[in-house]
Amino acid sequence: MKTVRIITLHLAYGGIEKAVCQMANLFAEKYDVEIISVYDMPDAPAFPIDERVRVRYLLDEIPNRDEWRDCARRKGRLRPCAREREGGAHSAR
Repeated sequence: MKTVRIITLHLAYGGIEKAVCQMANLFAEKYDVEIISVYDMPDAPAFPIDERVRVRYLLDEIPNRDEWRDCARRKGRLRPCAREREGGAHSAR
């Protein structure tokens, strides 16, 4: 039987996370399926997962939003929002 592996950042609430769970459930009808999640978030998985789908977590930590943002900026992938450029509070996003 062929194996399908899906890699995701986490399985908490969100549109991508819901799609990952639904896709894994559909694939489980014909394939051996494993979801590899980087983070093991509280209350995850947030969506039903077929009992035939294996879930493996790489880290027990919860991601730190500030660390992700700072890393993305260092790599040139994220620019400060207008509020941050003006010296105001960090954006909620």
